[in-house]
Amino acid sequence: MIKFNRETKIGLLAVISLALLIWGIQYLKGINILANNLILYAEYDNVAGMRIGTPVHINGYEVGLVSQIRQKEGNPKRLVVELNLQRGLKIPRDAVAEITPASFMGGHYVNLVFEGTCTEGTCAERGDTLQGRTLGLLASTVSTDDLQSYMETLNQGLARILDTLSNKLAQSEELEGTLSDVQATVSNLKSATARLDHLLAGNVQRTLQNVESLTATLEASNAQIENLLRNASAFSDQLAALDLKQTLQSTDQALHQLDGTLQTAQNALSSLDDLLQRLNEGPGTLPMLLNDPEMAASLRRTNKHLELLLQDMRLHPERYFRLGKKRKPYTPENDPALPSN
Repeated sequence: MIKFNRETKIGLLAVISLALLIWGIQYLKGINILANNLILYAEYDNVAGMRIGTPVHINGYEVGLVSQIRQKEGNPKRLVVELNLQRGLKIPRDAVAEITPASFMGGHYVNLVFEGTCTEGTCAERGDTLQGRTLGLLASTVSTDDLQSYMETLNQGLARILDTLSNKLAQSEELEGTLSDVQATVSNLKSATARLDHLLAGNVQRTLQNVESLTATLEASNAQIENLLRNASAFSDQLAALDLKQTLQSTDQALHQLDGTLQTAQNALSSLDDLLQRLNEGPGTLPMLLNDPEMAASLRRTNKHLELLLQDMRLHPERYFRLGKKRKPYTPENDPALPSN
């Protein structure tokens, strides 16, 4: 089993934490960098304000999102959009990726338009480029055939109304007065429309200036954003090449060993705490020596007397061993215990 030192473990944990952070950020955006999704491309002259993260739909069902927008090599006026789609989709190679407005309030999505189904060999594969098309708001809500039908119906209705009015005007003087009132009303509406147009012109001009300033800021930051995305892509490739399963198993074993070591240290600290508690509160001599000043003073006096006894035995051994029948009386002299010595 491979053993790692503390610095290596900390480095591995830092790399794994950074990888999980990047994966989590991309996952919240809807991009799973570890999944083998279907990657297709589409080319446009104008992306109509589309951004990274714009959803991709098939008949109203979301099947992916836009993961990258870049200029085409060799033709910087053309824009290449990367579509990150769900794995397993069957999309014909002749499908059209239409940029469609989401509503009158703004926003866009990419709608994949195709007819019929595809078989093996005719389905788009990873890296293929689809035809791109940008729709306006009117074209996205009403088809060309429906619009033409509506205009024909409207023309017919207006023609009948005008014929009826002409006949009534020729027969009634009251309608003539009504038309005069209508003419005055239209004149007032024209004046109000002129003032409103002047007011809107100033507001629209200021709005366009703000949008232009925001666009310039985004263009200035485009290089930094692309560099960040390239670094994230390179890091994800390196991360995919690593044996993360083996690394995680080794890290898990190291954490288990660290947990056992901490448990052993905890047990040792508990034993030491119990020992100190018994020394502090127990009935033996050692707790009395630690807590009773009188006991300590008595031990010091005993030690001093023992030291004096040993010194006297060393200086006058004849006092303690009987070498003859005659006993020599004890007369202390040069006794270190006496105050004069």
